[in-house]
Amino acid sequence: MTFKNGESKELLINGIKFTVKNIYNGSNDFVYSIAKDGKIEFISDYFEIKGELNTAHNVLISGSHNRFYAGNLADNITISGVVNTVYALDGSDDIFINSAYNNIFGGAGNDTLTVNNGLYGAFYGEAGNGIDSIKINGDNNKANGGDSNDSFIVSSGYNNTIDGEGGNRNTLIDKGENTIYSNAIVITSNPFELNLKVDIGSGADKYISTSISFDLIGFSVDLTTAENALASVETIDELIKNVQEQLLNIGTTINRLQSVAEAQTIKLENLISFRSTLRDTDIAEETSDFIKFRILQQASATLLSASGNLKAQNVLGLLQNL
Repeated sequence: MTFKNGESKELLINGIKFTVKNIYNGSNDFVYSIAKDGKIEFISDYFEIKGELNTAHNVLISGSHNRFYAGNLADNITISGVVNTVYALDGSDDIFINSAYNNIFGGAGNDTLTVNNGLYGAFYGEAGNGIDSIKINGDNNKANGGDSNDSFIVSSGYNNTIDGEGGNRNTLIDKGENTIYSNAIVITSNPFELNLKVDIGSGADKYISTSISFDLIGFSVDLTTAENALASVETIDELIKNVQEQLLNIGTTINRLQSVAEAQTIKLENLISFRSTLRDTDIAEETSDFIKFRILQQASATLLSASGNLKAQNVLGLLQNL
């Protein structure tokens, strides 16, 4: 369907009325498709799309440079195109961002915004009493909570910016790098750290160091749609991978500790044997010295006695010759 520059039309798509406007500087083709589960995919670029206010929308935006307005009910919105702007309005919405340079305005409901490998996005919970949950896996994203106590999770990524804005207890779990945050309390769990010195010296091989962490905070599974189920499967796979890595880490550490224990046992046994040998050597040496000195003493006495007798015999011999 072709739209002229600035042309607006009302379209009925899968039983839902949409107001569609071409915002491209020239004529533009509007293309969409409907999946078996009823999800509507907007494929075109440079369109403004407004849905019915009192309708729950289930949409996929794969095109770029679009503006999408949802309704006041619980919407499910997935974005795979770039440079899109989404206004979720009211209602508790589930929004999944799988691409870069998208701006999301959650509205007043209890919204869940999940960023999967998103880059340079901006996500706003906006004003109202809604409690928003924003999860980020990506780089250089910006997230603002709104008026209520919101929760933020930076599972990975660089240079993300978090602002809790209103509320008196916004929470942040930060597993990223160089995360900048304000108006939020960091509740990141600390891993178990082991740094055990096992030998004499200062080299790295003289220590056993390891870090063990199992963090399930914020873990959830959503199987309501194929896209969300796929994202959940990826989350589960990542968690399983993390558990396997931790088990391997624990096994490696146990093996090293057992090896060190065996080596130290051998050293202790050698030390005990050496100490016993050393003690036996000392006794033998002292006994040998005692016997040597007794022999020398007896020999000296014998020589003195023999020398005395010899002198007396010499004197008697001289007298007899006179």
